[in-house]
Amino acid sequence: MIGRVVKFLEVAPVAVFALAAAFVASSMALALRPAEPAAWQAFMTLLPVMREPVYLITGLAGASHGGALLLFAAVALAGCLLLMSAARLTHLRFFYSHGAFLALLYAMGQARVFQAGSEAVAYGEASLLDWSLDLSRFPAYGVVLFGLTAALCLAWHAAMLHDMARARAVARDTRARVAEALRQVKG
Repeated sequence: MIGRVVKFLEVAPVAVFALAAAFVASSMALALRPAEPAAWQAFMTLLPVMREPVYLITGLAGASHGGALLLFAAVALAGCLLLMSAARLTHLRFFYSHGAFLALLYAMGQARVFQAGSEAVAYGEASLLDWSLDLSRFPAYGVVLFGLTAALCLAWHAAMLHDMARARAVARDTRARVAEALRQVKG
């Protein structure tokens, strides 16, 4: 049951990178056909969620929209291959899901979803406990993707901790067997 839930959650990072590729493609379509309503609709739908991660990549020296499209499409395709892979590949899946999580976190941060302090005391010192989360500044599908990706990241953290505990138990058992074998050889 948990495996099926994790498989479902693994779709979220793939969707994040696929949406980023779709955003770049929509901006390229908009540049080619500025009067096309479908291009405007795709661009405006994806703009609030994917703008900042895409503009971060396209703002790099030597980067272009075509390169960003290839990058995000390749990363989305790699995620599809990870989904279909029978191998566990915990570390790779861990980094992949965290890449999508960081992209969404960056987009939400740039949309000013997370705020410290109230607006009334904007120039005073903010309390450490006075944080607000204004989800109205981010589209619902972005919030859902963020939640699913965060849940997947937590699942991969739990899986890695479980793997480390299992490896430690195996190492402890191996040391105990080696110590017992050495005692039998000496005795």
